[in-house]
Amino acid sequence: MSFRRVTRQFAIFSAAVAMTGTVAALALATPAFASGPPASSEVPGSALPIGTHTSGPFSSGQVIEVKIPANSTLTPGAGIKIIECAAPGGVAPSDPSSCDGKTVQGDTILAGTDGSIDYTVSGTTSGFTIYALPDVTSLGESPGDQPQCDTSHECVLYVGENQNDFTQPHFFSQPFFVTPTPGDTGANPGDGTPEAPLAIGLPLAAAAVVGGTLFLRRRRHAAASTKS
Repeated sequence: MSFRRVTRQFAIFSAAVAMTGTVAALALATPAFASGPPASSEVPGSALPIGTHTSGPFSSGQVIEVKIPANSTLTPGAGIKIIECAAPGGVAPSDPSSCDGKTVQGDTILAGTDGSIDYTVSGTTSGFTIYALPDVTSLGESPGDQPQCDTSHECVLYVGENQNDFTQPHFFSQPFFVTPTPGDTGANPGDGTPEAPLAIGLPLAAAAVVGGTLFLRRRRHAAASTKS
């Protein structure tokens, strides 16, 4: 192989390495909001209790923070609506009929320059008020109205640009439960998780299943050893 050919191949190799480094650098330099959570998805930890709270359902009348991280779904500067919706089994709704229009926030909310949302008690906003639904006291609804949101029926928050059109950019909060608090005072605020017995019972049930499986395996192993 001639010296000229070796030099040429080395130059090509060096250029390829340099290009790879440039592509990697550009990838690292890509703004975080260019991705973010998938559109229309449930965003974990986006419905957050404020101040002192306990484990368990939110309390009807409790004011919470709604926070969506940087993303490429919401239009920067767009007006945002937050509304409470039924989510049976923790599954977000597919159309607006599952949402309660009376729960929409009263303040103006604008998406940040990176698409993020942080609706809380600080600044010019007051936070979002959660209700057990249907709500007679504050929203003037009647028992039996839909949607339902309480300690047995999960809900989510719609966070998006048009609560009447689910084809428009939006997200949902993580599913949560709400305790019907007399007078919607928000007393005994929780973090939106299930009732304590259920929260405790699920891990115990899982432990029982695992323990039973291990017991059966050991019993079968002992039986097999005896036969051999």
